[in-house]
Amino acid sequence: MKYTKILKPIVTEKATRLGAAKQYTFWVTQEATKVDVADAFRELYGEKPRSINIINVDRKIRLVGRGRTMMKRPYMKKAIIRIDSKKGIDVNKIKFEEKK
Repeated sequence: MKYTKILKPIVTEKATRLGAAKQYTFWVTQEATKVDVADAFRELYGEKPRSINIINVDRKIRLVGRGRTMMKRPYMKKAIIRIDSKKGIDVNKIKFEEKK
C-alpha cells in the first residue's frame, strides 16, 4: 500500500493558487521519496504526475523564558506535484479501484 506515503493535502491560500496551475501540495511521510510519492499519487488519483518537488520543512521552535525552548511543530516533509491533465483533480476526492 504505497498510498500511505501521502498523508493529507495542504489546504492554504498559496496551495489553492498553485492548484489553479495544476500543482498540488501534500504532506508526505519523512521517508518518502519522489518515486514513492509518484506511485502513491497515481494510485490515489489515477493521474500520472509530470514532476515532483519535495521540500523538507524545519521544525518551529518557540523560546520560553530563561533560555528554555519549547517545540511548536515537528520536522515535516511536503511534496508539490505537477500534472499535465487539462481538467485537473479534486484533492479531496480519492479514486479507489476495486480489485477483482
